[in-house]
Amino acid sequence: MKQHFLPGWIRTGGNRLPLLEEVLQAFPAARFNIEIKGAREEHVPMVGEVLRQFGMRDRVVWGALDKQVQRTMARLYPEFRQFAGTRDYLVTQLAYLLGLLPLVQLSFQVYNIPLSTAYFLQHKQDQLRDQPFSLAMWRLALWVMKGLNAVSGPMIEHLKKRG
Repeated sequence: MKQHFLPGWIRTGGNRLPLLEEVLQAFPAARFNIEIKGAREEHVPMVGEVLRQFGMRDRVVWGALDKQVQRTMARLYPEFRQFAGTRDYLVTQLAYLLGLLPLVQLSFQVYNIPLSTAYFLQHKQDQLRDQPFSLAMWRLALWVMKGLNAVSGPMIEHLKKRG
């Protein structure tokens, strides 16, 4: 199944954006971290079936920022590991600092630290400019992430023990 999620061309430089199938064929032994950006639930099977077709169970970690899309991924494709989204990252960090991490149910298998470019941060703030509460929550989340970005060894050990 060939599926173009974008028109097939990167905005700058005019280079063709390869299909997922083409990337998996070109790099048959590589490991991949796939984020379904701007995802809707109907995108999950489009990507999930390609990953199954190529036998990517042990070579892919995937996820999405949208929590409902993450749930759909876990329900339809439980064999693929999911990475922690931004909300998961914040909850994990705060729960650890408050001593509550053992009580928190984790919905991901791979803990990662979200990295954002300056362009993305500005774009997100521009999107939320007319939504004062959402903008305030976004800024609070950024502040918390910057302050918590020093991941501690004991927290990582706790997460390892939980699997």
